[in-house]
Amino acid sequence: MSFLGRLAVGASWVFATIFPLAVAQAPFTNFTVYPENIEASTVPKYYPLRPPAIPLAVRTPYTSTWSSTAGQGALNSQNPIFWFGQGLGWEGIVVVDGNSFEYMGTIINDLPELSYFNSSVPLEVRFDSQFSNFTFLAGPVIITASFFSPVTPNDICRSSIPLSYLTTTVQSIDGKPHHIQFYSDVNAQWIGLGNEYDIIREFHTGPVNGNGTSNSTDSPTSWILRPKYPSLFAEASQIPRWGNFSYSTSSVGAQTFSYQSGAATSVRFGFANNRVLNNDQGSATRGFGNQEPVYAFAHDMGTTLEASVRYTIGSIQSPSVRYLHKGGLSNLAPWWEKCYGGMHDMIRFHWNDFDTVAQLGNEFEAQLRNDVNAFFQGSEPPVYNRTAKAFSNNSAYTSFDVLNGTDQYGHQYEFDPSSAYGFIEPGNGTGIAVPFVSEAESYYAIVALSARQVMGAYVFAVPPNAPDNSDPDADKVEPLMFQKEISSNGNMNTVDVLYPASPFFLWANPTLLKYILQPLYELQEGGFYPNTYSTHDIGAHFPLATGHVDGADEYMPVENSGNSILMSYAYYKFTGDEAWLTSHYVILKQFAQYLIDYSLVPCYQGHRRPASHVRHRPGLRRSR
Repeated sequence: MSFLGRLAVGASWVFATIFPLAVAQAPFTNFTVYPENIEASTVPKYYPLRPPAIPLAVRTPYTSTWSSTAGQGALNSQNPIFWFGQGLGWEGIVVVDGNSFEYMGTIINDLPELSYFNSSVPLEVRFDSQFSNFTFLAGPVIITASFFSPVTPNDICRSSIPLSYLTTTVQSIDGKPHHIQFYSDVNAQWIGLGNEYDIIREFHTGPVNGNGTSNSTDSPTSWILRPKYPSLFAEASQIPRWGNFSYSTSSVGAQTFSYQSGAATSVRFGFANNRVLNNDQGSATRGFGNQEPVYAFAHDMGTTLEASVRYTIGSIQSPSVRYLHKGGLSNLAPWWEKCYGGMHDMIRFHWNDFDTVAQLGNEFEAQLRNDVNAFFQGSEPPVYNRTAKAFSNNSAYTSFDVLNGTDQYGHQYEFDPSSAYGFIEPGNGTGIAVPFVSEAESYYAIVALSARQVMGAYVFAVPPNAPDNSDPDADKVEPLMFQKEISSNGNMNTVDVLYPASPFFLWANPTLLKYILQPLYELQEGGFYPNTYSTHDIGAHFPLATGHVDGADEYMPVENSGNSILMSYAYYKFTGDEAWLTSHYVILKQFAQYLIDYSLVPCYQGHRRPASHVRHRPGLRRSR
């Protein structure tokens, strides 16, 4: 901490001189200092294991936010990141009897040293297929930040919603009530901007008419951000340059609810001192870092033993996809518009739907656990630190438990806390399976993490020329699903990426596989692809599903033709939908003929595993 930073604690005029946009006032003094009752740690325990990243808000290719565990990262030691790698501003603070405890974000590094502003102590991270729960110690209370991105593959309307939940809960652990306040803000990096002059900002509170099922209705308050100069279907660093970003909460349950937008330092330091925001929707703000614009909410819950606040967050695009089909080129509406109406209607539904969708998510999670247990029943018992135990999905470890050693199978390993892999193979530094977590637990953890990641790569869209909701045939319309090839080149509905994801869909809801394959076949059956083998994808970069009319897509004819046939047949076997299979018989027969003619001695071409180009690869033939 610099000398000027320390001086600012006792002399606010110095702080106001250094940070002119901050509120010039004496620092807050009415607070209680709690002793450290456990040894401070920056590394939580992980349940059931430590992955390279923890999903926070993962719903679509544009609502895809994570917390990295690389470099011993924790939720309050590194900023949340977009899947592409850039940091996003998402701040979380709980105030306990005047002491501020940061549980998400890193603004403690940006403010002057304040005796009443602390980092909470990470205790544990638990995840399943629906939730990522981060627990912290903050003086006499426990803070739990629960991130919920519902995976409900049998409910298409809910699956199409591009929003995610965060519920922050505070519980007293000393049996005494405490004065609890919540603060959270986001920045404009969620739409790829940091200059307020390039942003249209809307502060919205709608009517109390939410229509969530079986839940109390409430009207959320939202910050809505969008680019002032949008570019339809364009991206900057994978972030959309059109549409809206929404951050919402509710005043229900709070004794005092406040909001504010403005320069980051001014808003955050003002709350640190005043414990309340000034209800200012903000003026134009330039700059990045400490002077970038932020959009904040604050809740004062009074003196209580337990309190919680919910937020929803996400990137919202309408239209969502440009699609080439027999009728021409169409901009497709998102499926949630057909289900819920306009953007604010959808935000309200999602807000009030929490209890119902949580129940649906819990049912999915229970089925996943039951199926994993059934699969491994009777196999070797799970092993933790060389001691057998029953499979419970409740193992835990930190980076300090086992640093180097030999696992239960006799394989050597090392732990590298700076690596996202964590456990690595000695000598080559490649990631390996966690050595003291059983195969059953590891399998469960991979599928649980993958569930949000798989579903978060897709958007659901209304097909072109679909009848209006008032039409009697509107209920017969089925969505089209469009995938973005994330962490690669952004191709759409890439066949060799769909293929390894297909077991998830076949298990979770086989009909989703039909919705994904349909655009692939419509494009090729419509005469927009000149080759006789399967196309590699339906568009070079999401969200432009405009095909490859020149036939110059990535050359993987044998693999993709075989993949298409196998996925189509698998869908039929799981559903018995003979009519759909018959409707695409001609194109599937064409792919089969290509395989008959060329698969025995494949020419130089691409192959998914490993991602390379090969000639006469025997494994390519066997994989078919």
